[in-house]
Amino acid sequence: MTHQLPARYRYPEPTVFANVGAPASRKRYLANWLALRPTWLARITAEPTILPTPPMWRMFLNSQPGNTTSTTRAGAKKAEARAFFADALGDVPDGASMWAGDATVGFRGTAVQIASLTDPPLPFVHAILWELAELSFRSDLLALDKALIPQLWDAPIREAQYLAVFSSEVIGGTWDTPLPQQHQGLFWGTLSNPRALDFADAFRLLLSAWPSAPRGIKEPLLVTIPQNELQKKVNMLMEFYVQTFFFSTGRPPVVPHGYPGSWVA
Repeated sequence: MTHQLPARYRYPEPTVFANVGAPASRKRYLANWLALRPTWLARITAEPTILPTPPMWRMFLNSQPGNTTSTTRAGAKKAEARAFFADALGDVPDGASMWAGDATVGFRGTAVQIASLTDPPLPFVHAILWELAELSFRSDLLALDKALIPQLWDAPIREAQYLAVFSSEVIGGTWDTPLPQQHQGLFWGTLSNPRALDFADAFRLLLSAWPSAPRGIKEPLLVTIPQNELQKKVNMLMEFYVQTFFFSTGRPPVVPHGYPGSWVA
């Protein structure tokens, strides 16, 4: 049985930013996300019942100061997207962008010059995309688990099993601290590292309860298992996750990425 999940996104897809080529558009996308990010992260924890569609994200991210009152069709779509985000935007005046009149936006405790976002440092972009991938993966995994086996969430142990997949409930400990200088949590190191293997096994335990879980992921991942066998089991695990997510949503999942390193000069 296929469990279809809504085609909506808690966070913008990383590819939305990666596919923007024009410098002016890049600036708008990055500035709008970084300006929205603090309030959106706070709001999303309240489990909103209605989430943005991909077109809503693109329209909002591509808006700029002064163009939300346009009478064109595109302008109307941007105004519609802006209205959707109204609760998170707070007291921003109609027709203005969140960063209108501002010289900087913040990211992880660092002020970023908006003017620099037309041609931002590549490590900085990598850091934003890495965080978005982590955010998307965490929320997608949670939503899919609840859709596939909702009955298990009646017991507190299921939430504990989900949280065990990650090194902390919030990436980096808090939303305002600098990102970690190395990857943490799921697949952060080689499988010969017992700590890294613990996270992979927590992921295995979570997925082993899903319908049609292959027999190969039912058994624990142990340090005594040869490395080549461990890698095969982890590959099977990820393949099962990707296939299940696609069959349940009709789209490919956003998966964890290796941490790109510090972007602060």
